[in-house]
Amino acid sequence: MKQSWWRRFKASHAHTQANIVCTIVIMGATVAYAIIAGFQLAAIKGQLREMQATTLIAQESSDTADKSVLLAQKTERDSRKSTEDQARQSAKALDSSIDTFQQEQRAWVGPVQASPPPYVDGGRPVYIKAGEPPLFWVMLSNSGKTPARTFTSIIETHIYGSNEKFRPVYRSSGKTGTVGVLFPGVPMEIDTLRSTGGMDAAHISLLTSGKNIYYVYGKIGYTDVFGKHHTTKFCNYVRQDLSSLVMCNSYNEAN
Repeated sequence: MKQSWWRRFKASHAHTQANIVCTIVIMGATVAYAIIAGFQLAAIKGQLREMQATTLIAQESSDTADKSVLLAQKTERDSRKSTEDQARQSAKALDSSIDTFQQEQRAWVGPVQASPPPYVDGGRPVYIKAGEPPLFWVMLSNSGKTPARTFTSIIETHIYGSNEKFRPVYRSSGKTGTVGVLFPGVPMEIDTLRSTGGMDAAHISLLTSGKNIYYVYGKIGYTDVFGKHHTTKFCNYVRQDLSSLVMCNSYNEAN
C-alpha cells in the first residue's frame, strides 16, 4: 500500500507534488503551533492561578491589617476611657477628701443656751410680766476647730396670732452684733434691746390664752477659714405659761 501511494505520488504532476508537500508542512506546523500554544496556555493558566493566589494572600493581609488597625484604635479608645475614668475617680476621691477635711476643721457656730426667765410673777419665774419689758438672750458658741470670720448676728422678737404662719421679720429694732472673729470654744451672748415699756395685762392675756404667740428668733452669718459662707438660724416661742421656751418647728437650721 505504501509503494502504491509512493508510485502514485511520483507519477503525479510536479505541481500536485508541491501542493501535497506544502499541505504536509502546513499540517506539521499547525500541530507544532497547537502543541506550543497548549504549553503557553497551560503556563498562562498557571501564572493566572499564581496571581489569583497572590491577590488572595494580599487581600487577606490587607484584611488582617485593617483588623489590626481597628483593634489598635479600639484598644486606644478603651485605654483613653479607662485613663479618663481613673482621673475622674481620683479627682472625685480628692474632692471628697478635701470636703471631709474642711468639714472636720471648719467653724460651726450656733446657739448653745437660751436665757432663763428674768422675772418672777406669783412666785414662779416668767419671761413676760405686766409692766416689764420682755428680755431674752441667746448664748452662741463656735464648736468647730477653726475661727469664724466676718461674724455677724441678729436677734428679734415678734408676736403673731396663733392662726398665722411664722415668718421671720427683722426690723430696725432687732439687736445686731458684729465681731471680726469668733474663736473655737469662745461663747458670745446676743440679747434683745430693752424696750421703753412693758406689756399690759390685756396683751399678756392674749398670750396665756393661746390666741397670740411670742416668738424669739435670730440668725448668724460667718465665713470659715476656707472662704465658705455659712448661716445659722434659730427660733423659739414662749409657752402659754410664760415660764419656758419651745423650739419652733421651722427656722432652726444651719449649713
